[in-house]
Amino acid sequence: MRAFVGFTLLAHIVAYVTTSAVSARGWIVVSLSLVSAACLLVGFMTPLVAIVVIIGAGVVAAFGQFESSLEIIVLTVAVALLGPGAFSLDSRMFGRREIFVPKHTARSPKSEA
Repeated sequence: MRAFVGFTLLAHIVAYVTTSAVSARGWIVVSLSLVSAACLLVGFMTPLVAIVVIIGAGVVAAFGQFESSLEIIVLTVAVALLGPGAFSLDSRMFGRREIFVPKHTARSPKSEA
């Protein structure tokens, strides 16, 4: 999922750069998007980068430069909620975390005597 978002972001960047004349503000957006896509691909600071991508895609959608910013926003929200994954730099640096859900035990009704 993380790689899919990174590759989708890269595809949008390439489409934007090749189809229009990029202004100075556009190059700032493109360079921030490239760094964000690279971080998402390798799993470096995934939750923070995902928030940056969500904000950036929202700004880009407000200016109407990318037609499918909503797709990037939805996918990046999913990545932010799911986390970096097992084969990422975050898991190598901070360790993997496992969440244990306690088993539900059915309580028997107390007999009243």
